[in-house]
Amino acid sequence: MRIFRITVLVTALCGIALAQKDRPDVDWTTLSQKLDTLRVAVDARDIDKAKKATDDLSHVTTTEWLKQRPTDAEYLRKAEDRAAANPRNRKNSLPYLAMMAFRAGEFEKADRYAHETLEYPPADAILLPESIVSGNTVLGMIALRHDDVAGARARLLASAKTKGTTIQDRWGPMLALAKALLDKGQNDAVLEYFESCKSFVTKNPKLDDWIATLKGGRAPDLSHESLWLY
Repeated sequence: MRIFRITVLVTALCGIALAQKDRPDVDWTTLSQKLDTLRVAVDARDIDKAKKATDDLSHVTTTEWLKQRPTDAEYLRKAEDRAAANPRNRKNSLPYLAMMAFRAGEFEKADRYAHETLEYPPADAILLPESIVSGNTVLGMIALRHDDVAGARARLLASAKTKGTTIQDRWGPMLALAKALLDKGQNDAVLEYFESCKSFVTKNPKLDDWIATLKGGRAPDLSHESLWLY
């Protein structure tokens, strides 16, 4: 199954490389060598060498893919184009637009989209939590850019006032603002946030570990976690 996923990723790289001429060249030579090593191991029925070759191929493929993927600014442009082409569904796009605008460094747009998604949330109850989480998270991150720690703390806690979604239940909570506040020494606010998230994040065992670490007087290491849920 993992070999299949790697094959799919290699195939995706081909499509990306053709579509994006301005990206760095894919190191196809190294990829081919890693793939040949894996084939040899499989043909030899050597599971240990096959495992190592799979790991090596996965690492190289992921590295090359990261060099080819669109920038945050490009993701934002595409999302804006889709929203403009379908105005009736624009509300549903606002949480993503706010997040991508912030990540792209377009902070005025991020602020506007975040306020808009909180003021005009989608009518769909399934999409409503995304507005609450993303809107408050982005506004909290913007507050920190202006050294407004109190405002960021308030936004962090407001972002947990939701019933959550399936994605948030399994992969949550949103960590971007939490990590930024931990970096500011605001452990108490993050602990309160994490404990509030327990009401809708029930399938991520790391949440309990982070809470325990904070109660023990230390900040959890979130440096290797996905900070955004998109």
